[in-house]
Amino acid sequence: MRKALSLLGAGLLALTLGAVVGQAAPSRRVVAARTKASVLKYVTNGEVRVGDVCNSEVISSLDRSLKFYDRPPQICAIWSEKAPVAWAVWELWKEKFGGPGEKIASGSIAAVGLTDTSYTWTIALDPLDPKFPLHNETATVQRYFVKVISKKTATETTGLPSVPGVLVHLPKADEPKPKPKDPYTCKPKTAEETRRFVQFGVTEATVNSTTSTSGDGDRDELYFKIDRLGPGKDHGAKRIPGGDDYYEAKPRATYTNNYTNKDQKKVARPLFWTGSLVHGQIVTLGVTAMEQDNSDLMDIKNKLTEALLKVEEVALKTNNMYGAIVGAVAGLAAVHVSLIPDTKGHDFIGIVLVQAENKCGHIRIVWTTFEEWTIDGIGTLKNRFINWKDQKEIEARLIVLSSPKTGFTTDQKVDWGEYTYAKEADDFWWETSGSSSAKYTFTLQSRLVSKEELDNAAKNLP
Repeated sequence: MRKALSLLGAGLLALTLGAVVGQAAPSRRVVAARTKASVLKYVTNGEVRVGDVCNSEVISSLDRSLKFYDRPPQICAIWSEKAPVAWAVWELWKEKFGGPGEKIASGSIAAVGLTDTSYTWTIALDPLDPKFPLHNETATVQRYFVKVISKKTATETTGLPSVPGVLVHLPKADEPKPKPKDPYTCKPKTAEETRRFVQFGVTEATVNSTTSTSGDGDRDELYFKIDRLGPGKDHGAKRIPGGDDYYEAKPRATYTNNYTNKDQKKVARPLFWTGSLVHGQIVTLGVTAMEQDNSDLMDIKNKLTEALLKVEEVALKTNNMYGAIVGAVAGLAAVHVSLIPDTKGHDFIGIVLVQAENKCGHIRIVWTTFEEWTIDGIGTLKNRFINWKDQKEIEARLIVLSSPKTGFTTDQKVDWGEYTYAKEADDFWWETSGSSSAKYTFTLQSRLVSKEELDNAAKNLP
């Protein structure tokens, strides 16, 4: 049906259909009627509503405008509230500020749509790129208008426009950023569903310089002392290789799968700990690399504790979450003195603390140590963490290991907090400068392993 609008309505609609869209208002739409006051009337035929989905369930929800940041591949339009006509076409216009609009698409209205009270169709927008791009990269809103031009009879020279449906393309830069997913919030039904198997160890060791201790010949007698707190109330300590055994460490040699022991027999690479953690469980390891049999060397356990406490102090002064995490782990050296071994009679090569926490099936790991500490009678001890990817020195290593099976990946917007997502394994360099001129570079690794892998490894043990 035809609508009569007041003078004010006529002016506004003329602006929308003429000045904005770029088409002048038809000159034969004014009907003068002299009464006590002149009334200007403007005639249209129906209205167009738009939406991004076109099916029977949502037709009724189509609206006079559709807003979006990402231009949909197509839109749905419905022409309704109209009178029967003999001819009609639809048109899509792009608003042009300060000039005429631009018609960027058009098409015929099917015969059934001429006589029905409403007509629905789709308009493909993908082919209209770049005139109608996927993203609005400008700083202003871009508007497009869908309207129908119809004629009541085929002989009419001027068609009547509908009230247009408006497509509002919002600037992409203004799009609200989605809130990142929180991987550390969960309500597991059972502990088993979050159980993860974790392994820490050395994948490669390079002997930059052996100790200067007399009697060692052409090699160091390298071993690692591992002191553990957790999971839960569990704790333990071990030496690798076991007993009084050691790894042969010859000058300028690099070891990967070629470690040998004191009997020059091949042994497995150093593995600090392999175990499982469920949601909420934490394990902390103190890993000290040493070289045995230096009877003249004093015990420096207390000095190492002081060095790690200094790390805690400096880290906490940062007043940020990163510092709080690093400081808390370094501070364990004072609270739990068992994490640092007695060193009397053994050369010190280096020390690291590593803590792993299972949070909703994700393993958050912190590696830390002191960078430099001078001890009278010993010299200056140094530890350096280096990211092997860019070879930059780092103060501490905060990473999170998580299997893609958990549903969280780097492709998603995930808030991992202060931790860097490392998928299922992480490696970095640990450079040391210890007592008696000992200098080593170790590649430290943390990784997730499967239960099947652990079971198979256990079967192959000698």
